[in-house]
Amino acid sequence: MSYPPTAEQEVAIRLAKEGKTMKLLAFAGAGKTSTLVFVANALKDLGKEGVYLAFNKAIATEAQRKMPKNVKAKTFHSLALASAPEHVRRRLAEDFAIWDFVDMFKIEDILMNVMQTGIDVQGDHVVKTQKKGRDIISAAQQKNIVDNALLLFYKEEVDEPQLEHVVSAINDYLTLSDDDVRVLAKELYPIVIDMWRDFINPEGKIGLAGRHDVYLKLWALSKPQIDTDFILFDEAQDADPIMSTILANQKAQVIYVGDPYQQIYSFRGAQNVMQNLDAPQAELTQSFRFGQELATCCQPILNALGCKSRIYGLPTKPTKIIDGNPQALSQIDAILTRSNAEAVNVVIDIVNKRKDGYDVPAVLPQNISFKETKQMMFALMQLRKDGKSDHAKLKGFREFKDVIDYANACPMDSEISGYVRMFQNIGFSNVLEAITNVENIDPNQHKGPIITTMHRSKGLEWDNVVLSNDVLDSFMDEDGGVKEELDPEELRLLYVGMTRAQKKLYLNNVGGFLQLLAQQTGEKPLVFERDAA
Repeated sequence: MSYPPTAEQEVAIRLAKEGKTMKLLAFAGAGKTSTLVFVANALKDLGKEGVYLAFNKAIATEAQRKMPKNVKAKTFHSLALASAPEHVRRRLAEDFAIWDFVDMFKIEDILMNVMQTGIDVQGDHVVKTQKKGRDIISAAQQKNIVDNALLLFYKEEVDEPQLEHVVSAINDYLTLSDDDVRVLAKELYPIVIDMWRDFINPEGKIGLAGRHDVYLKLWALSKPQIDTDFILFDEAQDADPIMSTILANQKAQVIYVGDPYQQIYSFRGAQNVMQNLDAPQAELTQSFRFGQELATCCQPILNALGCKSRIYGLPTKPTKIIDGNPQALSQIDAILTRSNAEAVNVVIDIVNKRKDGYDVPAVLPQNISFKETKQMMFALMQLRKDGKSDHAKLKGFREFKDVIDYANACPMDSEISGYVRMFQNIGFSNVLEAITNVENIDPNQHKGPIITTMHRSKGLEWDNVVLSNDVLDSFMDEDGGVKEELDPEELRLLYVGMTRAQKKLYLNNVGGFLQLLAQQTGEKPLVFERDAA
């Protein structure tokens, strides 16, 4: 390193050298990676070898470039694959299509009672209602439930799939009564069991293409010991239970690293392993990414999440917090949205403005799924034409008018309403045309801002960032007021989005909410700038 460790980093190094399992809590931009390099070098001086564990190959590859030679950067899956049985590795190249599923398990459509979605006006309120109807659970839907039940099983500390995994998979996908959920679960549970037993059978026939969690689960069940002196486990706040169990059983020293206030994947089964871990803790509270102005704006969020520490920005690196939007897109580097639908909406709006001759820069989507948008457009067209749709998010609606009424009544439902507005306001053909235009942008030639979701922005940073219109929606009730109970995951996601900025953060419509949060958590009134120039 060309610079000495800070006082906080010195504490982390000292704890690591004691050789015991420990936690390193690192706020956004607080020099987590450089601290791990300091720690790795200190342990190298003690003659120790280590493994850096990451969630994906890209992060592991980047970490390997920065780490000293005594540390090998790996992913959980790469370690598991190295230990996978030959029959599993061979079958990873073999597919298991829907027709194979139908043929092997003699699948037939199932007629079930389903809860159909409707709209009811109650005084000044329009509410979503449900009533029983009859519908077919197709072979494709059954396969989806079975696959998702297996995914839930892989992440938990059990040796075989349980009936409750199937129940959860059904509830995540279909709207049925509790009794009917149980009936369908008992129908599909034997298939889940048979598939898992086929996966682990050397004579098994089912292709495992795309099923990488199978060999991770097998590795976990073998109670593996990682052959190393110490393990640096990055982003520990996003570990699932199976990863946590693997590490808890290690003889090697484990250094859990992460920010519990950036845990934004609990919907995937992630658990904040650091929260319940009884181990010495070092903290990195000094951010090197942004100034004190942004740190002050983040403190109410951290307070609301129960954080007892304070986050600090660099006095020598001011960050302007602007209560509003930029005067021009050319002033910003990144637009961050809450939902994929809103990101696509913004992209299409800009494409159409450029088409109409407005002088606005092109926006480059980054890690935005247009596949989901296309599927929703076709599903809405199917609902309008046929009065029904097979899409999971629209299956309960029995008329196109119902989904329009629902979108109008619940505009903050980004999973449905955002796409309905897109379909109504922009039009089916225009949406698909705009997506084609954006997909043809050469990222190497792009000069304007990028757009991505706050989930996808994690780990990234830009000079000038603006939050999109839908960010505030997660905190508002249907009457336009702030919800009495705020979702902790949404607060953590807001913290992630805000802390991507280095020089300027445009709050859009979030300023008032942050002021309220500051008042409720005992902070002084926040100071924003009004001049967006």
